[in-house]
Amino acid sequence: MSITYENFNEAIDTLHARYHEQRDVHVHGDWLDVQVMDRYGVSLLRVTKRLHAATAAAATDEQQQWTSTANPADGDAGNDDGDDDDDGKEDVLQEVDTEVVVRAAAATATATATATIQQQPSVVTYDLLHSPTYQVPVLYLTTQHQQQHTSPPGLPPPPPDEVYRLLVPAAHKPQMRAVGVMGALTLADHPATGRPAYSVHPCRTQEAMRAVTASRSSLWPEDYLLLWLGLVGAGVGLHVPVELARALSRS
Repeated sequence: MSITYENFNEAIDTLHARYHEQRDVHVHGDWLDVQVMDRYGVSLLRVTKRLHAATAAAATDEQQQWTSTANPADGDAGNDDGDDDDDGKEDVLQEVDTEVVVRAAAATATATATATIQQQPSVVTYDLLHSPTYQVPVLYLTTQHQQQHTSPPGLPPPPPDEVYRLLVPAAHKPQMRAVGVMGALTLADHPATGRPAYSVHPCRTQEAMRAVTASRSSLWPEDYLLLWLGLVGAGVGLHVPVELARALSRS
């Protein structure tokens, strides 16, 4: 099932209005802001969302496990095999040197991991646009680091594995790694900014939307958008807050 450009614009205007009507009354979870924009003649809905800190915590736990494994216990010094005193002293010195090297390497690795975690984006931006080719909404996402670097050519997007780790729920990963019902997550030029961004390819969106709307005789544009967000947006971590979904369904 498709949606026209006019109906898409009506839907994003409605979502934008409902979000800001509800904003003073309800906390919209991880959604930080919603804006309707026009960039070079391209209308889009921009949702700014906070990322959970669970990913960084998991990385820290993994690093701590590695460090504890790499560091030998203090009581594991070499045993006296009956060699002469000089050989024994040399063995002890070698063991001490080895322990110092291991501890230093572990400390360096921990510092590197911590710096990586601190550099991870804490905010992701989702742009919803209308595809004139497929006549359905299409989603583009960028990270906080890309947005903060404003001068061309801009920072490159994170590698695909990092995007899957940060954004894609485990239940959706098999479908998102292939051209499934929701389409594949691919790197493409953002139509409004011209910069590389990850996109959920819309090649099978019409088919998927036809399946979920088969029992409905009519559908308001905002209902279509809400269903689309549940189908496509949820695959990349864009879940509609409950109160906002209720407001949209009543509109």
